[in-house]
Amino acid sequence: MEHWGFKMATNYIYKYMRNNEIIYIGKTKNLLQRHKQHLQEIGKFLETDKLYYFICPTSNIMDVYETALINKYHPMLNKADNILLLTIDIQEPHWTLYKENIVDIPPKSKPPKKEFQSKTYDNIFNNQYINNIELPLLSSKEWHLLLSMSIKGKPITTLEFLRLNKLSCDGDSYYTTRRAATLLQDKNLCNVLEHNLFDITQLGQTYTPYNIEEMLKMLGFRSKYSFWLYPSIKNKLTISMQCIRDNTGYTDARDIRKNIIEIALEQYNTIFFEDKRILQKNKKGRCIDSITFVES
Repeated sequence: MEHWGFKMATNYIYKYMRNNEIIYIGKTKNLLQRHKQHLQEIGKFLETDKLYYFICPTSNIMDVYETALINKYHPMLNKADNILLLTIDIQEPHWTLYKENIVDIPPKSKPPKKEFQSKTYDNIFNNQYINNIELPLLSSKEWHLLLSMSIKGKPITTLEFLRLNKLSCDGDSYYTTRRAATLLQDKNLCNVLEHNLFDITQLGQTYTPYNIEEMLKMLGFRSKYSFWLYPSIKNKLTISMQCIRDNTGYTDARDIRKNIIEIALEQYNTIFFEDKRILQKNKKGRCIDSITFVES
């Protein structure tokens, strides 16, 4: 079953409005079923309440947005004990009014595929071919901590980091977080202020020049190569294969594509689903000399 062209089993953030006031904010994988359940809660929700929603690309982002919006509006029907201490200033999303009994929207016909034409792209590294990627090849844990510090904009505690990333608050998580902070400090990207308090440095901020919504989505990356290649994928840049070999240690082109490029592209397209990318191989003779990320 679909609603407004989307499958019902997806990541929804929704709100109920009564007399132009937000009375409840929630999250669900099935908006239709959740709406029916709320209407059965006598004394809370009314038939005249208006339901609005928007869709998140991942459940991780859905959890963060719900927390941030509840902290922002404090709806009267949300329980106070469900609100986390960490406050994030996010941009107001584009809400869509929910309507029942709507006719399913037929899938759009695909436009004819455009023939790829090489051109000079905007390149944040000032070269069409990147011979030395300036982003450090950090671990996923280090990237998650670096982004979390940048999102908050103030020193962040281990507990706040774990809550933001929806991680278990056990001893092992505390240890691995402090370990990541120490490694970032060794690279001059982070300052360990106290045992469980960390702050991003100016150098660390140069590696996270994104808005909060973008960084929240990047928290969904699970491969360290997804973070490393993100500026190139986003800005449709060209990278030489030799550059990838020099920075990753992989030598075989098949291993590079399987273990680095395909994983990074899949995670990017899953999270940034409205701005998909595909791979363009640039050959010199019979060998792949470089790759270019182009619009899908």
